[in-house]
Amino acid sequence: MIPNLAAKDKYEFSIGEDADIIYKENVTLISSEQFQEGATPSPMYVQTRTRYVYNIHVQVKNLKNHSIKIEYTQLFYYSKLELIKSTDDICIQDGSSVKCKIQLNADDEQVYSYNVEVIN
Repeated sequence: MIPNLAAKDKYEFSIGEDADIIYKENVTLISSEQFQEGATPSPMYVQTRTRYVYNIHVQVKNLKNHSIKIEYTQLFYYSKLELIKSTDDICIQDGSSVKCKIQLNADDEQVYSYNVEVIN
C-alpha cells in the first residue's frame, strides 16, 4: 500500500507492491532477421547480428479513489535500441530504455503500446 504522502511528494514502488494498481504487459515478436556487419572485403571482421522488432502492449488500471501519475521504464540489454512507434507519443527513448509517463484518474484504465527495434 502507498503510505500517506504530502502534496507533490513522490513514492517509487515496483510492480506488485500496490494491489490498487493493476499492470499487464504483453510482448510480441514482430520480426527477426540476421545480417552481416563489419568491414569488407576481409571476412575476419564480419559479424553476424540479429535485428528484432517487438511490440509491447501495456494495460494499467488505477483502482484508487484518486488520480495517480505513473512513470514506466523498460530497460533493454541489447547493443542497439530504437523506439519505432508509440501510442500518442506517451513513450520516449532514453538511451537503452523506454520511458512512459501516464496520468490515470480514479478508477481509470489506460492501454498503450510501442514498437522497438533491437540489435543483438
